[in-house]
Amino acid sequence: MDQDELSEVFDAFIGESVRVETVIKAARSWISDCRWGDLDEEDIATLSIPKILAGVQSHYGGGLIQFLQDAGLTQSIQDGSN
Repeated sequence: MDQDELSEVFDAFIGESVRVETVIKAARSWISDCRWGDLDEEDIATLSIPKILAGVQSHYGGGLIQFLQDAGLTQSIQDGSN
């Protein structure tokens, strides 16, 4: 999935007000705080977007949707407009 396709998914899911880059930055930060396995900062910086999203879905309590809500990145879901 390329950046444009991913942007379309995020636009449909959480609205155009949240950029994919913002979500990925928040996810990388969370991964860094958690220290998954033996990943160091360089490994985290080079993780692909699909791996980041799959990892959050698998390891964050409540999955990706809960991560986005907890990070304040789903205003359209929280206010019911989507």
